[in-house]
Amino acid sequence: MGYLRDDQVNRLKESVDIAEIISGYVDLKPAGSNLKGLCPFHNEKTPSFTVSRQRNSFHCFGCHESGDAISFIMKIENLEFVEALKFLADKMGIILEEEEGRTYKPDNKERLFKINALTAKFYLRNMLLEKKPQNYIKERGMDIDMVNTFFLGYAKGLGGLYEFLRENNVAVEDMIKLGLVARDQSGNGFYDKFRERLIFPILNNKKKVIGFGARTLSGSQVKYLNSPESEVFVKGDNVYGIDVVQRKHNRPRILLVEGYMDVIGLNNQGIDYAMASLGTALTETQARLVNRYGKEVYIAYDSDEAGIKATLRAIDVFENIKVEPFIIEFPDSMDPDEYVLKYGKESLEELIRNAKKPLDYKLDLIYSQNKDKIELTKALINFLARIKENSIRELYTQRVSRSMEISYESLLKDVVKYREENYKIITKPKENKKDNSNVGYNTNYKEIEVISTQAKRVILEKEVIGFSLINKTFFSLLEKISRDFIKVDYLVNLYDLISKEYENTESKLTKIFQSEIYRKSNVDENYKKILKTFIEGTESSVSSELINRVKVFALNEKKEEINKSLNDNPNMIEADKIGLLRELVKIQQELN
Repeated sequence: MGYLRDDQVNRLKESVDIAEIISGYVDLKPAGSNLKGLCPFHNEKTPSFTVSRQRNSFHCFGCHESGDAISFIMKIENLEFVEALKFLADKMGIILEEEEGRTYKPDNKERLFKINALTAKFYLRNMLLEKKPQNYIKERGMDIDMVNTFFLGYAKGLGGLYEFLRENNVAVEDMIKLGLVARDQSGNGFYDKFRERLIFPILNNKKKVIGFGARTLSGSQVKYLNSPESEVFVKGDNVYGIDVVQRKHNRPRILLVEGYMDVIGLNNQGIDYAMASLGTALTETQARLVNRYGKEVYIAYDSDEAGIKATLRAIDVFENIKVEPFIIEFPDSMDPDEYVLKYGKESLEELIRNAKKPLDYKLDLIYSQNKDKIELTKALINFLARIKENSIRELYTQRVSRSMEISYESLLKDVVKYREENYKIITKPKENKKDNSNVGYNTNYKEIEVISTQAKRVILEKEVIGFSLINKTFFSLLEKISRDFIKVDYLVNLYDLISKEYENTESKLTKIFQSEIYRKSNVDENYKKILKTFIEGTESSVSSELINRVKVFALNEKKEEINKSLNDNPNMIEADKIGLLRELVKIQQELN
């Protein structure tokens, strides 16, 4: 896409029906004069994502994402501005023309993308003409449709790619850079890197071919080869199968598997929500990509020793981005592809229903790997000591005490002692970041950044006041919780002033905005941001969501106070300690 005239961009903006575009990704339902659904940009159970045809905009009152149809497509499809324009134009049948007198020169990445796409077509043609790869696909129980779904290809034993690319004026340097060919021993000739292999083109979330995976069909070579990292291919930033998953949005779940054949085999059985991590270990970037496309994430790695280690690493990665995955366990060291081929889709769906949460998976693993009771007890104490939340730790301590027939009090003492000897917390303020992460424990004594609870409270109190300033309906809906929650002195004074003004003048708050207390409170920025995105008729749903966040914050604040008391008083009387732990359990139950 080249340079576009402003009038074309404006015409596209005026023509687009934002509700129609977004409904392709979000299940929208009428809510007054607007439409409402679950936000596609963060996990939520109560819809807070609102679309206004009148304003031609969207806004989420949960994560505060907002914008027009173009910005929505840019975010959900991970496209640049011009790419998003072209995407919308294609959907609406509008032709976008480049500005006269200006030429468009493809950048280096685009050139490499085109070479990869050309290569994928070459391999696909081989697949459609050669019996050997087709027979392999059939032997694996796969339908030939999988070839088209995943653009599967075949590299013949004698190659041919080098000559094909040269005929299409591709520079040898680019072929080498992309790992498609290599120099022979003489240094004068070239040969194809992939020979007699099934080819898996790897597409990114923009549907560009970024690299290739290749499985041997001869049995005498390394089983899998992959493209090297390049300007367009960074393994840790991509996952295999994302282009297929993207064809449907708001999936209830995503299965994270290890290999190309797992993704394809699952799709062959009608399970079209699988992705595979690329590289030796899951990265945070990959985890965020996976989490973006489903409401829940299920780790479905192989059940052999290597798969178990990879699962444990993946759990840690997801926990680092505040996502709790579920873990699927396959019997007899099977991989997902083998299992679904042997037992079918319904059996796999049963495994999904019985998937475990991380702590349950880790606990069961400890029981299965430790036969000696003393070693098992030590491993369990270590496991319990690593649980960050006191209330959750107590629940699992109770479970372990019952299964091991050890008194709860004795086990709890050992866990507390182990924590004091092996774990340490160091905190420092988090600068310029809005992060709700809790304090954690670390055996390497690394600093763990936290934003102060007081700073979080001020932000939330200002948000409550900002909504109360919108109109009297908001004020009335939030009044009860506001009086209990707002505690910062200058905000309490401002809230009292707002209350008096509503009593005297209904909804005219001119005196408030002109008052010195309002100017000094720094609430104006919050108020203007809320006013800009406010959609009339949403007061009830928005206030419900805000009230829920206030309640959750207050409960977490109380939890933090109890945790601090427990951590600051290691010699606390046991009865007092147990009393506080029970109070934590009650709070956790309310949060759940």
